[in-house]
Amino acid sequence: MIIDDSVTIRAMMEQVLLHDHQFEVAGIASSVDEARQMMRTISHDVVTLDLSMPDIGGLEFLDELSTRTHAPIVVVSSSTRSESPAAAEALEHGAFACFDKARLVADVRGFLGVLRKAATGKKRAQ
Repeated sequence: MIIDDSVTIRAMMEQVLLHDHQFEVAGIASSVDEARQMMRTISHDVVTLDLSMPDIGGLEFLDELSTRTHAPIVVVSSSTRSESPAAAEALEHGAFACFDKARLVADVRGFLGVLRKAATGKKRAQ
């Protein structure tokens, strides 16, 4: 499941996942409310979450998601560059891993690798 308010990022992640053939996009939410509704009805194995959502603070929603789903949550956000305080904070709030949104195009393999590890339960070293 993809949760991101940017139509461009949602479309980019969906295309990357569709071309990989190991993933199926279970749902795409552009808002927190839409994500909450989808969580009730759609089965999902991994969740990607942007921390910069307009309706609620990203860490607050990450806390909420951690109680709503057993699926690993991969934070994909421009504020979670490797070793950043935001990345460390996201991990403390239950994120499985963080991936820098700015690297999506340049490091598709890295992004897919993080999602594969999340799907198999292998923690990513930060």
